Amino acid sequence: MPRLTILTRDRMPWKGYLTTRNWMYSGSVLRQFLIGVVLEMPQKPNRRERVSLTVSASGKMHIADQVEYNTDALLVKESYFQSVEDAGGLRFYAVMDGMGSNTTLGEAASLLVLRTLDQQIQASSASSDRNIPDVLREVFMDAHGRICEYARENLRSEEQYIGSALVAAIIHDNTLYVANVGGCRAYLIRSEAIEQLTIDHTYLQRLIDEGLITKEEVARNRDLPRHLYSYLGNENLAELVGVYPPVSLSLGDKILLCSDGLTDVVGDETILNITGEAETEQYTCEELLQCASDNNTDDCAAVILLTIGGND
Repeated sequence: MPRLTILTRDRMPWKGYLTTRNWMYSGSVLRQFLIGVVLEMPQKPNRRERVSLTVSASGKMHIADQVEYNTDALLVKESYFQSVEDAGGLRFYAVMDGMGSNTTLGEAASLLVLRTLDQQIQASSASSDRNIPDVLREVFMDAHGRICEYARENLRSEEQYIGSALVAAIIHDNTLYVANVGGCRAYLIRSEAIEQLTIDHTYLQRLIDEGLITKEEVARNRDLPRHLYSYLGNENLAELVGVYPPVSLSLGDKILLCSDGLTDVVGDETILNITGEAETEQYTCEELLQCASDNNTDDCAAVILLTIGGND
């Protein structure tokens, strides 16, 4: 059974066992007493490869001093779908970054995506003839539809807008599947190297791709605009969800999911150094967000760190 550790603001840990298969939290709901959660999810043995890998996960959020509401949220979900149970189950993780014409709408967007993913991930993958990339694409579109519906029913002027960036990962059968939209990212950290698995859907990234500016120049100039051209709630989303090639996981791999509140102010090399030096997933998350705070981020930030281990 998965073991859950909750750290409260007085730094007193509460440990127990998760008796339901789903777990989620949002800073707007629990930030009064939660500072972090550590969740250890051992995978079932992979019969085909005879290698038993485990997934240890920790997530944490930072609320910027300049904002009244937390526009980020994260989700960790354990599910054993009928179609994949015999191959080791399935783990689902997501970080979302809401946006809007005010922070209230940004928070509403991230919570709406959070609830939609929690409700739809099981239903979207129950059929045995569905593959995992299709599952990811479908849950993205479900969340997109919910935001569009919310906008039609609640926004009263053309000046108002609502949307969300999202990065989601599924681990199944010792394989990682990733999708994103907007500026939320996924990284693979392996053998003292870091690789960004996702592509930012920003106009700035297009300039980098076209060779008009370098990543180093972007890192030196935080004032460059990072406007999104694709996000949940954008009418062109259907063509712009990034679903990436699967990655075979190995013992010792780490996967970082994060919002741009981290990566706008903390570079890849710094992320690599912090994830390599910290002893636990929880402490690593704390150090990453502390680094963002020290670099004067003016945005909320959310991170999930996954470590691939093995049973003795």
